[in-house]
Amino acid sequence: MQPNGNGHLNGSSQPVTRSVTPTPDGEEEEPTVPITLSGPAPYAEEARDHILAIVATKTAKTTQRVRDIPQNLVDFVLARKPYFETAAEGEELHLSWKSVDREVVVSGDRAAVIRVVERVKATLEELKANVQVVSIQLPKRQHRLLEGVGNKEIFIKSKCAVVVPKHEDASEEIKIWGLPSMLPPVYKLSWR
Repeated sequence: MQPNGNGHLNGSSQPVTRSVTPTPDGEEEEPTVPITLSGPAPYAEEARDHILAIVATKTAKTTQRVRDIPQNLVDFVLARKPYFETAAEGEELHLSWKSVDREVVVSGDRAAVIRVVERVKATLEELKANVQVVSIQLPKRQHRLLEGVGNKEIFIKSKCAVVVPKHEDASEEIKIWGLPSMLPPVYKLSWR
């Protein structure tokens, strides 16, 4: 584009109009907003350059989520947080857990976020393939002892996750999830 002597492009007497769509490649769920610049060519080009510079700095950061983590794998995923963070390779990263949605939220430098999300997804696939379950019967009145802190203590000591049925569920069956080498042998327990 060559501006002519009157500040307009290509000898036109009309102001320059540019459309810029500042969207990062491959970004999911990111809205795009067309921007139109009007005015003399040198000012329109300068404005475009400023907008693109701002977009470049903002799109260097991103947030991605790994959603709907199966309940039986939650403890295993949470325990691997330091392992996931090493995938950031020192780049800026924030890794958090939303328990209501059972999702990992990763924010920070785009490249680091992508590496961490890939590691979380690969770990989930590995866990789905290798984690097994043992079910045991435990009186409903004792289930509360296996929630919260009690559940975390069990996971830390045994490397197995305990999933207790919801309070409104009448089942007395609890499930113990873990790698086969960590699971207790299958046997009937009498707790009454």
